[in-house]
Amino acid sequence: MLLLSTQSLSGYGLHKIFSLAKEAGYDGLDLSVDFDAFDTINASYIDSLIQSSGVNVISLTAPERKLTKKHFDQILTLASDLGIGIVNVHPPHRLEKERDWFGEYLKV
Repeated sequence: MLLLSTQSLSGYGLHKIFSLAKEAGYDGLDLSVDFDAFDTINASYIDSLIQSSGVNVISLTAPERKLTKKHFDQILTLASDLGIGIVNVHPPHRLEKERDWFGEYLKV
């Protein structure tokens, strides 16, 4: 399976990225979540792009830095709302102020 990361085309809107992924024949997208870009966290908008383009979002990638428990919970909700089973996440940097929550998600 060949995925296009939306991060690789940062600066373009999601509509254009979905269009380019379809034209290029990718199997789907890895959507990089950016809490400063509303279109990457709006499930209704993303679903409309999936439906209109026929390109599925296969995975979500959380921001690499400054990820809070609240933001991570929002990403998990987004994944659930869109039926996405893969969420890529980087562990918090050792200097991050809010990092202790991460261990909660490692417990099985």
